[in-house]
Amino acid sequence: MMNPIVALDSQILQTLYAMRDPALVHALIYITELGGTVVVGGISACVGLWLLAKKRIEYLAGLCVSVLGSAAVVFLLKALVHRTRPPAFFQAYTETGASFPSAHAAVSLALYGFLLYIIWRMPIRKEWQIAKTVAVFVLVAVIAFSRLYLGVHFFSDVIGGLAIGALFVWLGILTVKKCEQLLGTTSR
Repeated sequence: MMNPIVALDSQILQTLYAMRDPALVHALIYITELGGTVVVGGISACVGLWLLAKKRIEYLAGLCVSVLGSAAVVFLLKALVHRTRPPAFFQAYTETGASFPSAHAAVSLALYGFLLYIIWRMPIRKEWQIAKTVAVFVLVAVIAFSRLYLGVHFFSDVIGGLAIGALFVWLGILTVKKCEQLLGTTSR
């Protein structure tokens, strides 16, 4: 009898492979990079420098906890669990390294989710905040889906990555609030 998680992972992998469209594969290869190390690292560095220049140390600390913390835990878990990726037959392009958890899912949620928190604390119209919230959710969902559709991760890898990303967004928010208490400020 097959483990239910392994069975679900296998079923989703095979179903998405059977539905694979070359044009969508091409588009998702570009989109998946929005959750990759180079893009997430670059955006994080640029935002971090901007926050430093604006003397928003509480947000800089939260950003570091969210992004760097999620990345550290992902790579630690990859080394500990060392789950193999889906067979090369299913992969739209070759990915190496351990599969669980999905780093793209984790760090994209950690970065874009924390940026969304900053946006919600800005004095802008609620309509724009809601639109940006929807955009972030769609972006993270498409990045996560791309890992499945491209056959480089199992469903449970992506869910694990999203859980880690969500945890570190929350820890980043707690860091901002703790820094505000220590500094005696309330950010807006």
